[in-house]
Amino acid sequence: MKNIFVSWIGFNDLDSISGKTESIGPLRAFLGSEFSSSMNEIHLIYNAARKDEISRFIKFIGKNYSSEIISHDAGDRSRDKRKTVDSRYKPDG
Repeated sequence: MKNIFVSWIGFNDLDSISGKTESIGPLRAFLGSEFSSSMNEIHLIYNAARKDEISRFIKFIGKNYSSEIISHDAGDRSRDKRKTVDSRYKPDG
């Protein structure tokens, strides 16, 4: 059985390699922990926000951690598109 870790790449993670914060961010904290060594695959999910930093972050993770890194682009999640999707939802009652 494979152990798979899935995480969203958040702004705190991006800030951790750009020098905007002294924090290493939650994703790098996990990858540096004893728990990450049991992971066979690391899946990172992101969207279009801060696209250049996302690419730099994924390369950084790939160079500095030994697990297989697989990235997933969640696509454009702009506010306008969310409103369109959200407007289709009608709660019962």
